[in-house]
Amino acid sequence: MREEDFAATLDAIYAAAVSPDQWTAALAAMGTVLHCNGLATISRAHNRLHYRAVAHGVDREAHQAFLRRWHRTNPLGTRVPIKCVGEVLRFSQIMPKAEFVRSEIFADYFNPHAFHHGLRLSIWHSASAAQSVTMLRPGSRDDFDDGDIALARRLIPHLHRAAAVNRHLRLADLMSSAAFAALDGLRHPVLLLDECGRVAHANSAGERLLGQGDGLDITEGGLSAPQQAPRARLQAMVGRAVGGGGLQRQAGLMRLARPTGGPDLILIAMPLNADRDWDVPGRPTALLCIVDPSLGARLSPDMLSALFGLTAAEAMLASDLLDGGTPIEIARRTGRSLATVRTHLARLLAKTGTRRQPDLTRLLAALPATSDGTAITDL
Repeated sequence: MREEDFAATLDAIYAAAVSPDQWTAALAAMGTVLHCNGLATISRAHNRLHYRAVAHGVDREAHQAFLRRWHRTNPLGTRVPIKCVGEVLRFSQIMPKAEFVRSEIFADYFNPHAFHHGLRLSIWHSASAAQSVTMLRPGSRDDFDDGDIALARRLIPHLHRAAAVNRHLRLADLMSSAAFAALDGLRHPVLLLDECGRVAHANSAGERLLGQGDGLDITEGGLSAPQQAPRARLQAMVGRAVGGGGLQRQAGLMRLARPTGGPDLILIAMPLNADRDWDVPGRPTALLCIVDPSLGARLSPDMLSALFGLTAAEAMLASDLLDGGTPIEIARRTGRSLATVRTHLARLLAKTGTRRQPDLTRLLAALPATSDGTAITDL
């Protein structure tokens, strides 16, 4: 094997490290230097219930059909599970050749695709999962020899690093998606600000507030307020939170009047815990939480029913009480008798484990509400 071919293979492996869609090309490069007609990499949980796989040299649908049929019972994996990184095994070391060619899995998949010799490389292992690369050859070629195994072992450290980078990137994407989903689920507006005080991200409530232009606007320089005095206070507070001009970063809060006459917005700016040496342009460095009293705190009656096993009438009463209504006012507005309302209130107290109406209201106010008032069902 030429060293330039090996170097090209390493380039393909590290390209796959940061771009998982390049794993097919990496497998193809390995197949060239090790003279294989089929290769696959698979990550699977040790209970074999979940897996992620990429293959080269076989139709994708055929490979997926093979995995659906065999990934839980494949004797090549269940007989000798992956236990450590760096292990290289011929199929013949896992299952005697004569037994392999008589097996159902050979007749179902390996023989129809001319995969007669195999080599398994263990490239990653943890307490819950493992990843391997399988290399396959046709019967017209010899089985993998010691030279092939030595070459495979040279590849393993690079495959291990590529797999580690893949996992870290997937985890980062997952955490980022979860964080943004959590922000979007909040009822009140939240803005992520970059090191220049510009909005790097706004949750759904924040987008709605900025779209209204009622007290808070976006300009080229960042956030702005209609009047000069509050605008200066806002910019100073944001500057301190993001550490603009070399200032020490610190939290701040202020009230902001709304031109429409609605209730004042309450703005709370908080620096995000991040090492300034690692900051990059556009990276969020501060969080601006906005309390909008006009949004209220009404919970979905469906959510209350799911949490406490309330009837529809009891859930509506809880929601009305949380809006500040009294039993007399609720009875008058709904056309029910005061005795009926009080009966529902007594059941509410019993089902929520509270003794008095103020205790009930405090409990309900402490519960999270969906951002759009949609129902939450039992899981």
